[in-house]
Amino acid sequence: MTGDATRLRPASDASDEAWHAYVYLRANPKGVHLEHWQHVGGCRRFLVVERNTATHDVLSVADAAELARGGAA
Repeated sequence: MTGDATRLRPASDASDEAWHAYVYLRANPKGVHLEHWQHVGGCRRFLVVERNTATHDVLSVADAAELARGGAA
């Protein structure tokens, strides 16, 4: 599972248009960007991966829960 880790989830009472944009409309950037990954074949943790979408190079990996708590990347 992957996805853009910089998107902000709309409020629960947001419009259908806001939810449609959040769920379905994605930029397809070329270059470095942050993604959410889940390590389903192992620890099942959610990770934030900094990856170059042009070269597939992984530049950094951080625990998503730690980042959400304000921990270091």
